[in-house]
Amino acid sequence: QINRVLVHRALTRLAPQPGERVIDWFCGLGNFTLPIARRGARVLGLEGSEALVQRARDNAVANGLEAEFGVRNLFELTAADLQALGPSDR
Repeated sequence: QINRVLVHRALTRLAPQPGERVIDWFCGLGNFTLPIARRGARVLGLEGSEALVQRARDNAVANGLEAEFGVRNLFELTAADLQALGPSDR
């Protein structure tokens, strides 16, 4: 129940729109990533754990959603890493 409240509040405040590009830092299983994708935003979920990212990818497929996921140590990102995560041509 708490997760539903948190996701609802985040989506209300973020108000993702179709075509917008959003990054979900520390995405875990995709709790926020997937609802953002459902609203039509192009979303990139980043997480430090390959196992969690794989589960997030599986959740996206199971829900028929398109989202991009990556494994990164988010505590060690450099300016170059952030620039590389910028808008893609997709």
